[in-house]
Amino acid sequence: MRTAFATLGHVVATLETIALFLTLGVAAFISFVLIAARNLINVSYNSLEEIAVYLVLWMVFIGMAAADRTRSNIRIDILMHVLPERYARILQRIADALTSLLALILAYYSLDAVLFSYSINERAVSSLEVKIWWLMVVMPAAFLLVAIRAAIRTVIPPETVISLES
Repeated sequence: MRTAFATLGHVVATLETIALFLTLGVAAFISFVLIAARNLINVSYNSLEEIAVYLVLWMVFIGMAAADRTRSNIRIDILMHVLPERYARILQRIADALTSLLALILAYYSLDAVLFSYSINERAVSSLEVKIWWLMVVMPAAFLLVAIRAAIRTVIPPETVISLES
């Protein structure tokens, strides 16, 4: 079972990395084009700015899920240094369970916001008039991924206790 989760985790991690690479790369390229166009030919492309902002939004949420995968997210692990390893593992499982619960709640409410945006056919107020719901769909997906990973770590804990030195 651990092997199946590891394989699936590797596939999802690869997809996350590709998505982060693409969103960062395209957003950086668009930003470069925008700056060059403003400075060289005195032209501004508002639609491209909006696309860059949406890419950064996606990058933030995909990055949040990737940070959880690598356990690089913000945490206070001072107790991990003073507790015996057995109790540190228990504390880590409790933290993972709470992370899973919180991420699941955030996934639920962000999905509710996406569905509401879809139901009212909400569009961006820019010249693109993009439907907002498909831009927001990254939020519940990322929170759900964090919830699932944390739940798996709760049930099948990693071999080592994660701390700042890890």
